[in-house]
Amino acid sequence: MRFISIASVALCLLSTRVKPASPGPSSQIFGRGLTRRVTGGSVANFADFPFAVSIHVPGDENKFIYICTGVLLSDKVVLTAATCLSGSYSDNVNVPDIYVSAVSNMNIDSSNKKIRADTKILAPKFKVDPDGNNGLVKGINNDLGLIFLNEKVEDPNAKFAKIYPGKVTTDMNVKVAGWGTQGSELSITPSEDLLQAPVKILTADVCKQYNTLWNDKSQICTVTERNKNACMGDQGGPLVYKTDGFDVVVGIASFPGVDKDNIKCATNGLPTYYTNLYHHIGWISKATGISEDKLIAGVPPSPPSPPSPPSSSLSDKISLDMLILLSLGAMLATFIFSMNIFA
Repeated sequence: MRFISIASVALCLLSTRVKPASPGPSSQIFGRGLTRRVTGGSVANFADFPFAVSIHVPGDENKFIYICTGVLLSDKVVLTAATCLSGSYSDNVNVPDIYVSAVSNMNIDSSNKKIRADTKILAPKFKVDPDGNNGLVKGINNDLGLIFLNEKVEDPNAKFAKIYPGKVTTDMNVKVAGWGTQGSELSITPSEDLLQAPVKILTADVCKQYNTLWNDKSQICTVTERNKNACMGDQGGPLVYKTDGFDVVVGIASFPGVDKDNIKCATNGLPTYYTNLYHHIGWISKATGISEDKLIAGVPPSPPSPPSPPSSSLSDKISLDMLILLSLGAMLATFIFSMNIFA
């Protein structure tokens, strides 16, 4: 499966669909109405992504338009990409126009309740480096945004995401999920179902080639193999790692590296970029009011230390010394008594 996020596809199409973007919260990085998806992906098992939510804005004829994926941090807080909330999909993404759906059947066209946003926050160091020559994005960093809902998510099947607190390495088996397009060609139609695809983490020397704002501490990148990766519509989608039998979130999909001569998502050999969540755990905790202990995945406790041998008290030592002296005294008395008998 190719995991191509709608946001990623939009990025790929910038040179033909939008004017050159400028940095800042109102930059139209991905163009209006474009969608992004996981390319080459398969339909996801809900049990693996119970924290995934779809993000929408109102469309024509009382219908909703899907724009991004996100993850639940609590029953009223959603974590997604800042590019989903910064005007990338419309001229102005206002808070009352953002809706979130936690859907147990993973179908965005279902009748599951859509909850309106109350507040949105972008990471303070969110930055975009536009390419003024052709409208493509050269780099993005700190691509995180928070949506605070005006009522609770009450779907009993929905779970809260837990953030992986360990170091991200190239030998980790990870997968990405989202409602983005399934193919690498231009598309404005998201997948009807949540899609997922396994991806491979890349080394920093490759990652920095397609992202002028690359930071190996705050970002992660994966290589596209067998045309599987995030693309248009997958922005905000979780990068998940299974550890000790639990699926924990390592990163959030940001944007795909693009070859200007071959503007497609999920092109084999090219990277897709993610925001490293644990690097931003302090900001996430402060902005949401959720403690870091509740946000991060539990770390197995260290094995208990062997019990120390009981220490002897001073009185115990005195008693032992007295017993030895008494025993020696008794032995000496017995010896003297026996010598008197034979004298």
